[in-house]
Amino acid sequence: MLSTRAGLHRFVWDLQWEHPPTLPFGFYGRLLDYIEFTLPDHAIAGQTPRHQPPGPYVVPGRYEVDLTVNGQKLHESIVVKPDPRVPASNADLQAQLDLALQIVDGMSSSYMSYNQIVSLRSALDERQKSLQGKAAVKELSDGLSALTKELAQLADGTNSSTGFGNVHRNLARYLSMIEFGDMRPASSAQQNTMIACEELGKSSRRWAVVNSETLPALNQLLERNGLARLPTVTVPTRTACTIQ
Repeated sequence: MLSTRAGLHRFVWDLQWEHPPTLPFGFYGRLLDYIEFTLPDHAIAGQTPRHQPPGPYVVPGRYEVDLTVNGQKLHESIVVKPDPRVPASNADLQAQLDLALQIVDGMSSSYMSYNQIVSLRSALDERQKSLQGKAAVKELSDGLSALTKELAQLADGTNSSTGFGNVHRNLARYLSMIEFGDMRPASSAQQNTMIACEELGKSSRRWAVVNSETLPALNQLLERNGLARLPTVTVPTRTACTIQ
């Protein structure tokens, strides 16, 4: 953080990439453990990062810093040197960072999709309340109920599908695990991440169908009954956090 007052100032880089977004506790009255790492019971005052899990650390190397102030651009090079006590090679640390960034990508995607569903569920509740006491078309009533069930499964998962919330939680666990030490990620960590990313892909494709097929059809019924359309979103075609 930089002060706007005149004089000399210092900016301290924590040598980390941007922290991944994390889901909050509580959804529709239920307490979820999606971000259990935000409340570490072994926290050390002044030393444990407030944001959990924090962003991955950069690898040793040369970095370029640009600062623009009042139209003037300043440039400086920064060299991050390896800790001589760490036996891991640069290749090991790069492999660790690559996997961590893929996990962060998946966390960002699941975070976005989960919150889109939160907004849609809120709008869906409003439409269902508007139907109370009215002679609603059965097709519309059934469609709203089916969508409510579909969104709950997408957000919280089922026995056969993980859901965005659980994928987000799992990826947060894996990020904390692989960033715990300076070393190449174990093959089990890579495999578990791949499984989580595949589950994210399944949920994303299902979420895309809801927006491209289910919602347009339901919106036509809503308009026929004098109700506002439900919002739709464009779901990215690329599957986030795909393991290369």
